[in-house]
Amino acid sequence: MEDLNELEYQGETTDELLALEKDYSLTALLELFYMAVNQKSFQRGEGSLSKEEVIIPAVIEFKSEVRNGGIPQFLRNASGRYADIIVSSLSRIGCNGSARIVEQA
Repeated sequence: MEDLNELEYQGETTDELLALEKDYSLTALLELFYMAVNQKSFQRGEGSLSKEEVIIPAVIEFKSEVRNGGIPQFLRNASGRYADIIVSSLSRIGCNGSARIVEQA
């Protein structure tokens, strides 16, 4: 399996990233999309991201923070900026159980 620490986004289009499906794990592809969205956000501002693009960092940062310190940590840290959209983002990608847990928190 590929070393996630060695992945680097190099300006590939969405189609080019999706074409890597046969060479990389889903985790690696998500990391590459995360890098791409973060690069766009840094270069053009967060307001330049589409609704679909915002889902990627919202869900990845949610997952990371919850694994590390739970939902309170997600809300306390910078990732809390996604608090308003995390339930709909999780639902949109089919993580309905997680969305319900967040709604109850």
